[in-house]
Amino acid sequence: MMRSWKRMWDVPIGGLLVDTLAYQFIENYEYRSKSYLYYDFMCRDLFKWMTEQDEEQEYWKAPGSGSYVYGKGLFQYKAKRCYNISLEAIAYEMADPKQEWSAKQKWRSILAQHSQTDDTPQSRSILEGQLREAYGRVVHSHKTHEKCADILLCSLSRIRIWQIVLSAITTAGFIGAVFGAGKIGAVLGLIVSTILLALNSYTKNYDLGELAQKHKQAANDLWIIRESDLSLLVDIAMKEKPLETLQKQRDELVRQLHSIYSGAPSTTYKAYTRAQEALQELEDMTFTDAEIDAFLPKELKREQT
Repeated sequence: MMRSWKRMWDVPIGGLLVDTLAYQFIENYEYRSKSYLYYDFMCRDLFKWMTEQDEEQEYWKAPGSGSYVYGKGLFQYKAKRCYNISLEAIAYEMADPKQEWSAKQKWRSILAQHSQTDDTPQSRSILEGQLREAYGRVVHSHKTHEKCADILLCSLSRIRIWQIVLSAITTAGFIGAVFGAGKIGAVLGLIVSTILLALNSYTKNYDLGELAQKHKQAANDLWIIRESDLSLLVDIAMKEKPLETLQKQRDELVRQLHSIYSGAPSTTYKAYTRAQEALQELEDMTFTDAEIDAFLPKELKREQT
């Protein structure tokens, strides 16, 4: 909780000092044996205790080792502010009738909001909806980058074939001119060589093979995000992981996805339409039970023969 408060309020205090102060407070706290129901009162008393720390004190002794843990700045002022907010939150909780929403808003202004999220069916349904939408977008992006790579490689293959054909025609034209084919052979060779030069210049300025490889790499990176999103949806359905853990995993996937998109090349409308066709009409991501059974050992097949 203290580390969450430190991040939320940008408190000038190191992580080791946070642990040291928390340990010293709990060690001498007369209500430390109370249940979770007294958590709000403990938070209030912790902030009050921190405001009472000597502002001239330079270091504290770490529990166990007794090593000196030096402060980085004055944390007492922000502790005092949060102490006053905690008093307001508790007042809302003790009101008749209880003002639960107002109390939660006060606590959320002190602590990182994710630690205050209620793990309810409604919260899980909201998270599931967000993940389903994210999963759909990643599936389409993954397939679009694959199609971009395919289109570029196909274009590169055609260009190389034309380079070979034009080189042969150019050579034949100049050989014909040498052996008496006249001006027609020379002009034909000149025209074809000019086209070949333009084609070679295009492939030199635009490395289609390298661009296709970048799209392929982006697709590979998006594949692991796609499978991770799917695993998260499974975890939500199984209801074994707490909501906060699922939120942290989701946030990490969002950061990874941003990193992938930042380095990925732009896709094209042609690739997008081909991806749509592959996913919706050709059902590239869809398999029947029989198709899946064909790759599984007998013990794992659903349709026993």
